[in-house]
Amino acid sequence: MILLLKVFIYHLKAMRTHVDLIQGDITDVEDVRRAFASTKKPVGGIIQGAMVLRDKMFSRMTPDEFRMPIDPKVVGTWNLHNLAIEHNLKLDLFTLLSSVSGVVGQRAQANYSAGNVFQDSFAVYRHSLGLPACSVDLGVIEDVGYFTDRDNLSRGLKSQGWTPINEALLYKILRFSMLQQTGLPINPDTISQLITGIPVPLVPTAPM
Repeated sequence: MILLLKVFIYHLKAMRTHVDLIQGDITDVEDVRRAFASTKKPVGGIIQGAMVLRDKMFSRMTPDEFRMPIDPKVVGTWNLHNLAIEHNLKLDLFTLLSSVSGVVGQRAQANYSAGNVFQDSFAVYRHSLGLPACSVDLGVIEDVGYFTDRDNLSRGLKSQGWTPINEALLYKILRFSMLQQTGLPINPDTISQLITGIPVPLVPTAPM
């Protein structure tokens, strides 16, 4: 993860961008407040990508195991939203990296799914306030991130019909989510939520 972060920062700097690396806990409002106050340039947009997994069948989960994947997405998202308002930031985008597990469910992920359902709903809530937001429901990303060194898990999800995406397609999806929040949306039907990673069956066309 540290190597991936270093590579990411290197690419950002290669594009002549300014990077402030600030460590903290997104569920701790004081850490988030310090992060907003510590940036050398005003924050113009937010991508909320917090993720914690504690997979277990719901009937065997402890209360702590249930809350651990939820808090970064629920408490963390509220902290980012409230602190952006507190700092009077005019954000261009507020992208939430959610998951299709909140749409179709996934075995042993009731806790994680609940956090993603919240993020999908939160994007709608921000729109009701006249604020930009887009929740992106991601599936399996095969060449970067969590599944990179978990081949067995990735193969298992593919066998269940989950369609993986690569890093290049991920960037296109994120760009699309940003375009949905700036100016006129490309597709008004997906202004608050983009669902990816679910195969869509092709309907054969009738012969001419």
